[in-house]
Amino acid sequence: MEKWILRLQLMVLSLFGALALKAQDGLDIDVDLDGNDSPAIFERVEFWIGVAVVLIIIAIIAKRK
Repeated sequence: MEKWILRLQLMVLSLFGALALKAQDGLDIDVDLDGNDSPAIFERVEFWIGVAVVLIIIAIIAKRK
């Protein structure tokens, strides 16, 4: 049972790493002359998947303690 939990954690962490790399690769930050130089990160699906994965990991860690 403990081995299964470790495998699940490794799969979740590797998925999070892959999604973070994909989101980082597509993130293009440039300075516009109109003053709006912030990227539209909150509109990206990868960002919200990453947030969900982090919250799940935190919930799993908190449940153990």
